[in-house]
Amino acid sequence: MIRPMPEIPCSHQEMAQQMIMDLKLNAPHHIQMRKDRLSIISRHLDILDQDSEEAQEYLSTMIDRTSPLSSIVRALLDDLGFDIDE
Repeated sequence: MIRPMPEIPCSHQEMAQQMIMDLKLNAPHHIQMRKDRLSIISRHLDILDQDSEEAQEYLSTMIDRTSPLSSIVRALLDDLGFDIDE
């Protein structure tokens, strides 16, 4: 579920929540898309040799800021212990 970042000032929390609602970011189809994306990436990580050039290329594509859902992919990889350059 998408929520405003707790670090933003209280004065911006309501505006952020309204934007989330306006864009319907917590609609079931968006939530399912995010779950599916993380599931696919997790399965690929299980298959790939993480030290291989192929794996590094795959990961850099997935965390590229222009890639869809790169923020949640970065969070997943960080949780799994990958060193993600900001």
